[in-house]
Amino acid sequence: MRKFFPHTVHSLQFKLMCVTLTLFCLFATVTTYSWSNSLTKQATTTSVNNLYSMLQISNSNFETALKDIDRVTALISSNFGNNLNSRIFNYLMNKETEDATLLQYRREAEDYIISLCNFKSYLNGLAVYDLDGNSLAYGPTMDGRRVLNQDWYQELMNSDKDVLFIPPHYYSPYTTQDSDLVFSIARPIRYHGELIGLVVADIKCSLLQDMFDIENINDYSLLVLDEETGTPIFPAGSAANLLNETELRSLMDKSSTSDGRFFTMLNGQNSLAVSQQTFITGWRVIGFVPYNGILADFLNIRGQVIFIALFCGILFILLVSLCTFLLSRNLRRLSRAVKKIDQENLHLDVDIRSKDESGQLYQQITFMIERIRELIAGIQRSEKEKRKSEMRALQAQINPHFLYNTLNTIKYLATLRGAHNIETVSVALSDMLHVNLSHDRFISVEEEIHYLQQYLEIQEYRYSGKFTCYFSVDEDVRDKMVPKLLLQPLVENALLHGLVPQNEQGILQVRVFAEDDKLHIRIKDNGKGMDEKKLASILESTETNSAHIGITNVRSRLSLLFGEHSSFSVWSEPNLYTTVEIEMPIMLKAVDYD
Repeated sequence: MRKFFPHTVHSLQFKLMCVTLTLFCLFATVTTYSWSNSLTKQATTTSVNNLYSMLQISNSNFETALKDIDRVTALISSNFGNNLNSRIFNYLMNKETEDATLLQYRREAEDYIISLCNFKSYLNGLAVYDLDGNSLAYGPTMDGRRVLNQDWYQELMNSDKDVLFIPPHYYSPYTTQDSDLVFSIARPIRYHGELIGLVVADIKCSLLQDMFDIENINDYSLLVLDEETGTPIFPAGSAANLLNETELRSLMDKSSTSDGRFFTMLNGQNSLAVSQQTFITGWRVIGFVPYNGILADFLNIRGQVIFIALFCGILFILLVSLCTFLLSRNLRRLSRAVKKIDQENLHLDVDIRSKDESGQLYQQITFMIERIRELIAGIQRSEKEKRKSEMRALQAQINPHFLYNTLNTIKYLATLRGAHNIETVSVALSDMLHVNLSHDRFISVEEEIHYLQQYLEIQEYRYSGKFTCYFSVDEDVRDKMVPKLLLQPLVENALLHGLVPQNEQGILQVRVFAEDDKLHIRIKDNGKGMDEKKLASILESTETNSAHIGITNVRSRLSLLFGEHSSFSVWSEPNLYTTVEIEMPIMLKAVDYD
């Protein structure tokens, strides 16, 4: 099982199935998300439109019913000078008249009020109060003495308001049923600007119930609030606690700052709310519906879609598995055959004739195996030749040893005869041969300088008195590595072309130092120098057409070893000096640049 599982995970069939399934899931996710987002927006828009329609219809019906009663209070409170309306003012303004006359005024006023209030189905009662609490009433109304103690009475008396809408209340302390709840319209009665009384119409709260009760319609609800006080108008009575104070405050804040639609938490559910203000009362009517209620049908459809997607996904996996199994059959056969190939078995134990990628791969592997057979045969032949070459190399090593022994003999004989110059030259030549014949490609700066010193010591015997050499090597660069025999060709050029042709004694300076994380080697002589034309010719020359092989060779080696990380510079003035400077990376040990 452990061997089978990793093989299955790394198989081409498994990878193809994973890629295809990932693309399918990505497509299904994007499509479902787009569809879900679109339907959610559509359901929200539909709910907003439904709420707006309900608000408009409820407000329109409510205002139509309320206007009829409001016109009665407006007519009673207004002094238009007509004979009928003057009966109210006669009663309120003539309290000092005889009882019989006052009684006549009262009867006329009550008859007038009754005539106005007949056939008002939602009107519970209407009363005209004077400033002493006396009243003319139609139907059950609040006692005049209680009216004088109401907060809204003081507000109406002390303000310039022409009308005041009073939230639901009980008109009598002895009535506590929801059916006894009324809300009222109160208007002041003024004569020539002087307050002489007020008229109060009590309207049954069943008007609110009939106009705004929509709870049975798809979880939609309407709420009526007094925007000034935040007091619930509808529902009232035992149903007034539909929302808590925090939710009511949130509704008022959001409805006053939003564009009429917003989301808020109501009864522990995220709800969509729409608000509208009534024209007559100024109350705020808010319709809301739970967000889950909006998406109820969508959630049912989403469950069905998810089930269908899962079914299609399983079917898709089976079909992809079957297709990939059939398409990768030849690849599996070829893979099993390739696993059997080793040094002892260079043969494919399979035959694939298809012209697709599997067949092409089979042909390429077959060709590669044939090439491997040929290469193995060639390697075997090369190994035989290599062994022969090694034997010849062992024999060739006799020559350097013979040369070292010969130089040591010359040194010994020179010592016996007292020819110290011959002894010095033989030692220097021996040291130089040791470096030349070594297999190292890089040596330390100290070894390179020592090699130059040995070379110059031999040249001093050849050109006696022609030059003096000075070396300046910083201590921190002595152990750094440089290409072997890099400086000898440059020193040789300085001697042959710069110092030797002069009549006077020359000076050769060699300085090695580190600067800006680079190794700098500067060789300077006070010889013949050269003009710009000759200098340009030397710098532009190549190994095939140059008379200055040493300089060209050094430049080529630097370029091959370090590329753009190195530089080779030459400055010269005729009959004054020539300076060659090399800049190269600092190496702590030999690096293989092959």
